[in-house]
Amino acid sequence: MKISFPPAIAGFVVLAALVLFGCPTLKAENDFGTDQATAAWNERQEERAINVQPVMTAAIPSDEAAVLLLAQAESTESSNDSRPTVVLPPEGSDAQETAPAQSQESSSSPEDGASAAAGEPPLAPVLVLPETDFYYGEAKPSTTIFHDFVVKNEGQADLTISNVVPGCGCSVASFTSFIPPGHEGKVTLSVDLYAEWAGHNVNKSASILSNDPVNPTTRITIRAVVLEK
Repeated sequence: MKISFPPAIAGFVVLAALVLFGCPTLKAENDFGTDQATAAWNERQEERAINVQPVMTAAIPSDEAAVLLLAQAESTESSNDSRPTVVLPPEGSDAQETAPAQSQESSSSPEDGASAAAGEPPLAPVLVLPETDFYYGEAKPSTTIFHDFVVKNEGQADLTISNVVPGCGCSVASFTSFIPPGHEGKVTLSVDLYAEWAGHNVNKSASILSNDPVNPTTRITIRAVVLEK
């Protein structure tokens, strides 16, 4: 007995069978499409990794690039610094030898520089005595005579009298030990006229010791006539 189905029902049965059991041809085509998609995705990932690797490598600087970046940073900081830059001359150059001489010349006073340029000697005192020999005249025995010898300083430095050394029979009453330039002082000599000197001439001297570089020792004299009793 042959059973026949209407065309609509037959088509439905075939479709249901394909859904339940699957079609080998369609399944093979689907599997092939999936493999192609997987291979394409893998190739895309590999290309992405290749493109990314140079970028990451370029981001890491080499040793020379790091040194260059450090030098640029230091030059930028030095340019922003407002302090003046001191440039030292090379060793053995004439600049180092002339620097101390220039500093010494700048520290010297204008007067010293003028004296050195003119070849003049350094400033010094000058002791001047208007008189070195004084005659007292006649005097009685057993008396004491005095005389003040004027001492002038005509130099450009302070005059210092360190001592006045009397000779035999003469004594120094007093003397000025410090005389500024352009001023004057005095040395006072005294002589005791003894009785046994009656009827004789008296001649007594003393030596002035000073810091005058030309005349460090100057001699002064006092004279008198001792009357008879």
